[in-house]
Amino acid sequence: MTQRPFGGGFGGGMGGRGGGFGQGGNMRVQFGPSRVGPIVRGLLIANVAGFVLQALFPWFTDAFGLVPKLVFRGWIWQLATFHFLHGGVGHLLMNMLMLWMFGAELEFKFGRNKFIWLVVLSGLGAGLCQVVASGPGGIIPTVGASGIVFGLLLAWGLTWPDRVVLVAFIIPMKGKWMAVMAGLIEFLYVLDGRNPGIAHIAHLGGMIFAYVFLRYDTLYMRVRKTYYERKLEHFRKKYRVVDGGKSEKKDEGPTKPTYH
Repeated sequence: MTQRPFGGGFGGGMGGRGGGFGQGGNMRVQFGPSRVGPIVRGLLIANVAGFVLQALFPWFTDAFGLVPKLVFRGWIWQLATFHFLHGGVGHLLMNMLMLWMFGAELEFKFGRNKFIWLVVLSGLGAGLCQVVASGPGGIIPTVGASGIVFGLLLAWGLTWPDRVVLVAFIIPMKGKWMAVMAGLIEFLYVLDGRNPGIAHIAHLGGMIFAYVFLRYDTLYMRVRKTYYERKLEHFRKKYRVVDGGKSEKKDEGPTKPTYH
């Protein structure tokens, strides 16, 4: 994610990924997922289309990139559109590579609805953090899908913590440590503040919102399970189970007479 006019590439510097360890402890290296779902495919197409529109219409970046000053004035659609714009070909290719690597597998693991929520909240968190950090006087457009990508990177590391990733295509690292390292690097960049061309606060915001969503989702499933277990227990107390899996209502005393 970059802030125009500085340009720049993918802030975290992550690279390709390995497929983990096979049977017998042998390492099985795989360059990305073997299939792509409709959500990730749609995001890839939308990002390429947005980049083409940027090239054709110079005003497109100012209108649909994330300009904090304009967001404070009511241009809130920019919180949703700036993810589909990029600061250059290299920026676009790196983000799309990471989106494909981490997003495609998560889409099939989480299912359509949960994956969409993850993408939306990661992107929204990235945008909100960037707007708040810049303040109402911020005039430099922020563009790029890196906030979403960092959210997906964190989700991937939490989902497959012991699978091996090749950081920068060279260094093998487990998914959980890759996520921790990425978050720590972005946090240090935010504290340092000497790299204004890359919106590190947006990267960190995408990771934070993704983490909160994943933790909330787990808590929600636990609460839901507890609710249905109590409901089932209430049903069992009210009804008694007979042979064949059928149930009949417990005897509640003499039946009242019917008057007619």
